[in-house]
Amino acid sequence: MGVDVYMSWNKMTKEEKDARITGYDISKGYVGYLRASYGMPEECKILSQIFPAKFWEDKNPLPYNFKANVKRVFKLLREYVANAMTHKGDDITVIIWASSVIQFFWLGIEKQEAKLIPKIYISH
Repeated sequence: MGVDVYMSWNKMTKEEKDARITGYDISKGYVGYLRASYGMPEECKILSQIFPAKFWEDKNPLPYNFKANVKRVFKLLREYVANAMTHKGDDITVIIWASSVIQFFWLGIEKQEAKLIPKIYISH
């Protein structure tokens, strides 16, 4: 159990949709999928700070402005990594998860710049 964040966009192909089915892999941000299990409380908290309540409450994908949020999100990630490296013993998981969020955001910005209207759906 946990939080699964799926990105979709206009003109998304079947292959792109299928690539998001990862078996709960936390490293697949580059395909439009983010994961934080409930055993990852700090990561779940970061996701709740990245995506406002409406994304958690609505059962339909909603447009998300990646470009407007990227600086704030990267600041959250810098703080998360610095804190996690000091207090957690599993450094590699921290780096993999933070890298996945960064890749997810770059994909969102790419789709936004291409006018493909990236949308977010959160399953939890």
